[in-house]
Amino acid sequence: MKICKNKKHLEKKCIDIENIDNALKIATNMIMHCMTSTYKNEVIGLAHNQVFGNYNIFIARLNDRWKSFINPIIMNKKHPYKCVEQCMSFPNKTRKVKRYKMIILQHYTKNGMIIEKFEGVDAQIIQHEVDHLNGIHIFNK
Repeated sequence: MKICKNKKHLEKKCIDIENIDNALKIATNMIMHCMTSTYKNEVIGLAHNQVFGNYNIFIARLNDRWKSFINPIIMNKKHPYKCVEQCMSFPNKTRKVKRYKMIILQHYTKNGMIIEKFEGVDAQIIQHEVDHLNGIHIFNK
C-alpha cells in the first residue's frame, strides 16, 4: 500500500460501506500494512482514502493496540483546544488545528454498531482520521 499525497483525492468525501465483513478485511489489510511497513513506528492512524480507497474506514493505534472503525460518525464533542498535528500524507509538515478533548463516536465493529467515548490523544487521533474520511486534512481545515 502506498500513502496518497494527492490533495484532490484526499479532499473527496468517502462513502459508507454496507458489507461489514468486507470492511473488516480492508481494515485488517491496512493494519497489516502499517505493522510491516517502513514507517510502522510512526503511524498511529490511517484513513482508507490515504491508501487510495474511498470507504468510510479508518484504523488507529490506541493504547498500543490497533483498532478498526467502520462508518464512523462523531455524535458529540466537548472542550475545544488547539494543537499542532502532522499527517502521513504531508510528510515533514505540521499545522495547528482545532480539536476536542472528548468525543462520542458511533461506528461499526464485527459485533454491530457501537457508541464509544474517547478522550485526550485517542480523541485527537480519531478526529484527524474522521476528518480525512470527510475530505478534510490539516491544510484545508
